[in-house]
Amino acid sequence: MSQPIAVIIGATGGQGGSVVDSFLADGNYRVRGVTRNVNSANAQALHKRGVDVVAADLNDQASLVEAFKVDNQEPLHSIILTPLGRYSDLCRHGLF
Repeated sequence: MSQPIAVIIGATGGQGGSVVDSFLADGNYRVRGVTRNVNSANAQALHKRGVDVVAADLNDQASLVEAFKVDNQEPLHSIILTPLGRYSDLCRHGLF
């Protein structure tokens, strides 16, 4: 069985970055970092550390669906880091 995927929104920020660090240190997960700009210095640094960096925006449902997409056989663990008021955006898009 493949490693579960941990999807972290806000992976290039301070809080999200520390969550990424924890999952990478654990070693039992494939880490997918979600950011608006995959070309930023922080996103590129995560990529060099083995993180699958993908672009998505909380206001764009299609980008979020793509960010959370996995093969049918892959387990998915999601870590959502978002300002409190933005959680409603994820619910509005039907993701939770």
